[in-house]
Amino acid sequence: TRMLVNSSSVNLTGLTPGSGYCVWVREICTPGDTSYWAGPTCFSTLCPLSGYMAPYFTNFEGISIGTASGTPAGWENCWTHNTVTGSVRWESEDASGANENSLDTGPFYDNTFHPNSGGTYMYLETSSSGGPAELISPLIDISSLNNPELKFHYHMYGATINKLLVFAEDAAGTRTLL
Repeated sequence: TRMLVNSSSVNLTGLTPGSGYCVWVREICTPGDTSYWAGPTCFSTLCPLSGYMAPYFTNFEGISIGTASGTPAGWENCWTHNTVTGSVRWESEDASGANENSLDTGPFYDNTFHPNSGGTYMYLETSSSGGPAELISPLIDISSLNNPELKFHYHMYGATINKLLVFAEDAAGTRTLL
């Protein structure tokens, strides 16, 4: 979205919580006299404290690539990870058509743009021993749904992959293995 303003600051409205954005700026002093674009300056909006209402969808596009940092360690879309023991870890990867960070495991392509390169996916780095490691979604309120449903795409390949477990956790912190 382009905005033309006659002030030294501007408020951006209508931004989605838990999302990443980048902004470019340039100055136009007179017609035909413009500066170079400055940017991008990237930022993310805060995750909603109350969580998200169902239905909820994410495809991990637009998040930072690599291991998330912070406490808890997380990405701009409010997903976090927790390495319980050992040195295995969840990472985000851009789907360039090649394994850039974890050789001989895959996938080469993200489900969003398959069979073309592009997109972002999450993977569990298990080259070192250890585990388990958790990838944790933001809070999703499913109370309005009669038949809640979870759909996801996965690719499991590698000498040290064990199994994938999916849990649901209620507001009291009680986990249920799905």
